[in-house]
Amino acid sequence: MFSKRSLKQTMSWMLTTQFLWVGACSYFLDEKRQEPQTIEMSNAKFACLQSLPVEITKFVRGEVSDGDIQSGFKCAQDALTYFKNKTKGTYPDAYTMEDLRNFFGKYFLKKNNVTPAFAAELFKLKKVLLGGSEKSITKAEIQKLVELLEVIKVQAVATAPHMTTLMGQKKGASWAEVNQATQQLQGSLLLLLKNVDIVRSDYSFVDLKKFMDGLDNFINATEPFYLTEKLGSNIPLLEAIKNVLVGEDVRLDNLNDWQTSLKTGVGLYRTALRYRYFLQGQDIDTPAEVDVLIMMANEVFDLFEESLPMQHQGVISFAAIDNLLKQLELKKLLPLGLTARGLEETYKKVVLRMLDPQRRGDARGLLSLERVHLQVLKHEVKIYQIQQSFTNSLSYDASMSVSVSDIAAAAKKFSLSEYIEKNLKVDSLEQDSLKIAWEDSLELLLKDRPVFFDSLGRLIIVGSPLKQRQTWASLTKSNVMRALTRFLLLGYGAKKSTQLSREEMSQAGLELWYKDFNQLGTDLKAFDPRSDNAGARSFNEANFFTFNGNGDSIMNFHETFDFVSFLVAGGMTSAEKLRQDSLQCMVLATKDVFGYPMMRESCFKANMRKNFGVYFGNLPGMVRQVLAMNEGEWDQFYGNLLSAARISPASGGLVETADIRTAVMMLHYTESLMSVYDLDQSGKLNKEELRGAAPRFLEFMKQVAPVNANFMVRDFFLFLVYKGKKPTLWEYTYFQGEKAFGSLEDAGRDKILQVFKVLKDEAAAE
Repeated sequence: MFSKRSLKQTMSWMLTTQFLWVGACSYFLDEKRQEPQTIEMSNAKFACLQSLPVEITKFVRGEVSDGDIQSGFKCAQDALTYFKNKTKGTYPDAYTMEDLRNFFGKYFLKKNNVTPAFAAELFKLKKVLLGGSEKSITKAEIQKLVELLEVIKVQAVATAPHMTTLMGQKKGASWAEVNQATQQLQGSLLLLLKNVDIVRSDYSFVDLKKFMDGLDNFINATEPFYLTEKLGSNIPLLEAIKNVLVGEDVRLDNLNDWQTSLKTGVGLYRTALRYRYFLQGQDIDTPAEVDVLIMMANEVFDLFEESLPMQHQGVISFAAIDNLLKQLELKKLLPLGLTARGLEETYKKVVLRMLDPQRRGDARGLLSLERVHLQVLKHEVKIYQIQQSFTNSLSYDASMSVSVSDIAAAAKKFSLSEYIEKNLKVDSLEQDSLKIAWEDSLELLLKDRPVFFDSLGRLIIVGSPLKQRQTWASLTKSNVMRALTRFLLLGYGAKKSTQLSREEMSQAGLELWYKDFNQLGTDLKAFDPRSDNAGARSFNEANFFTFNGNGDSIMNFHETFDFVSFLVAGGMTSAEKLRQDSLQCMVLATKDVFGYPMMRESCFKANMRKNFGVYFGNLPGMVRQVLAMNEGEWDQFYGNLLSAARISPASGGLVETADIRTAVMMLHYTESLMSVYDLDQSGKLNKEELRGAAPRFLEFMKQVAPVNANFMVRDFFLFLVYKGKKPTLWEYTYFQGEKAFGSLEDAGRDKILQVFKVLKDEAAAE
């Protein structure tokens, strides 16, 4: 996100005001002495100016010595003093733009004199730094510039040792070094701010762009000057960032506002450096890296909360955020194929439903990100931080694993009040809220069927979960799933309860979530844009097939947590691995709705069977059954799976991405049902075990069964499993006889898959 090159561009802009006049002098006096001279201009006196551009570049790269800095500034100060004392302009004590252009054009700038337009921009910047008029510069202002250079020199010497760190170029930079470097930069800029007249200026980003354009033309180099490289093209992006953190059309008319803006800018830059040094390119798979991520999140929210728009109006306008997203999209800085449109639609829905639930979906008058929204986000980070700190504090063995019983024992010893007092600044009301959230977290951590994730981040589904050992990575992933569950229930829960473990999600709520996030999901190629009933189908599957599913008309806290875990760490993770590993099956000329090549089904089917244990190592029971199948059994298993999952036409001989994702999700749901009800762990469900599972499907079957008596409805579920379709009354009656006078084989996973086809058809009918 923040490359070495982009860090250079940002730092270059921040340093331009410090070295503008020093660099300009070197170009003004770059030509050899011409005869005759009207004043004494010896090469010895001004030759040092010619090396200043090189010295400035060396400074920015952290390659300059204190002596070089001292001599460079002395050279510039001596030259300015000599010029002030030995020349006269249009006015007795002042020079116009034309005076300077004529003087330097006559004696020094034969090839690239300052144009009238660039001279005007220079005088605008002069007014920012020294005050006075945009039409002239007085001898007193030149003397003020000499004195300002003395201040800059001291700060340049202090900043020089930190430049490699500030430019993102120091290998192995420590946290303390980043802090020291940015503190020095902030201190130097604040001091310079007090020594210039920028407070009373109306200098704008448009002026800065004009100046950069003029400087590039003036230099007339084959490559842009180091300090201006590509800055001009980034002016719209910089202005968009400024509009978010400083405000639009804001006149900073007091020193405090300028200082606040500067602190916000340096704070954002510090966060960028931390990302560059400590997170970029990392998998974030250690406690230290997660701690850095938490700290950075808190810092970013603090920056927004302390920004000028928040201080003055208590809001940051959606219009400013939208414009920033558009500029990021134009610069191709949005990752993962995201679009400005998708992000705009989604973040506003997040604000409306998740950060401001009291509105109950009423968007009237909601035009900005408000302080209360930031406070909600900061509160959620605190909840995440508490559980993550507990996770980090557990006593792991050499493989970073811990037993469920050890987690329970540690939870009893963990003092939430003590942790909050030592690490968080909260009032009594927020402390009460954190306590409720911690109780919710413990309910998930210590439930009878806890959730586990393997080293690849996949959801592990086994018949005896309490025999498993948790790992640090698994518990950290679980914390992420819990946070996502909280946001889902905060925004779309039916009861709006303050204790989310008592919250419920209705089918309408899940359908609304799919609708709100549809554009973002489509951009990420996670949602199928053709699906009109994804919410209804997902609700039924979560209600029937998750670990805690019970088949009623709502998804409770545990069902919602399971649903999120299955969705993120079950279907999506395994499906993408399976798709990417089937490159040899791709038909490049035929693309699916996501833009990915379709696959030859015969090839995909063979590859899936050959590597089933690789793709689904998190489903060990299913892997054992598939590896033991003969060709006919595999054909039946695969046929039932694709029949329920398929979106593409079966007659085409091709499989698309959506087919794969749905199929993988169904495999995880099937294994979930087996893990809960296969009590003898035979790998199949006998008639009694199937009847034990039937209550989950009771409400659904009452709606579709030909007979509504409860005892008959339970047998109706058996028909769905064995026959894979809804029965007519005659078929159901015949099945009763078959069951009474014959024997039903135990049902394997291939039979369970048939139930999904019925659910899919019913959801489509709705």
